[in-house]
Amino acid sequence: MAEILSVRTVFEDENAIDQMINRRFYTLHIPRSEEYPFGRKGKMFVQAWKQLKGDADNNDGMLVLDGDVAIDPHDYKVMLEAIHNNPQMVHTAPVKIWPISTKRPDWVWGHATEEDRSQVNHPNPKYFSFCFTYLPKALIRKAIEKGWKDWNYPGADKPISELAYDMKIPVNVVNECRPKHMNY
Repeated sequence: MAEILSVRTVFEDENAIDQMINRRFYTLHIPRSEEYPFGRKGKMFVQAWKQLKGDADNNDGMLVLDGDVAIDPHDYKVMLEAIHNNPQMVHTAPVKIWPISTKRPDWVWGHATEEDRSQVNHPNPKYFSFCFTYLPKALIRKAIEKGWKDWNYPGADKPISELAYDMKIPVNVVNECRPKHMNY
């Protein structure tokens, strides 16, 4: 069975969704950078990985839950099952991202085959969000090597997606998950 580090991201000036499942996650408080609303998300992931011994031999990767995303016990269970079945790939839940976050006229999926996200639920995406996503250890190690600590929100998701693509790490959409992005 895969061992994973589970983290939940919360920007320092925002309230995260209070849900019972949060007890299973370490909370990362993301400080804003000087270029508000950008935040030092990459830096906090790297610090958590190092401080919480994510790189230990028995750990396979990191499960990320954004503070504005709600999950239920079933979402958590099926995500863990997907991770345990293949801890070497990225696993992402299909999450609708709302116009307040994207500045688009309607919602789009947090995963896509192209940079321009849409309402098509692609089974093999190139791009994924951190809404509710598992990152394998090999990807995290390479991201750290490539300077992940310097990648700020909102530019932290795209480089990880592209790095996974370059490394030929497949992305599995865990369609049995139904998390809700509550920033709308």
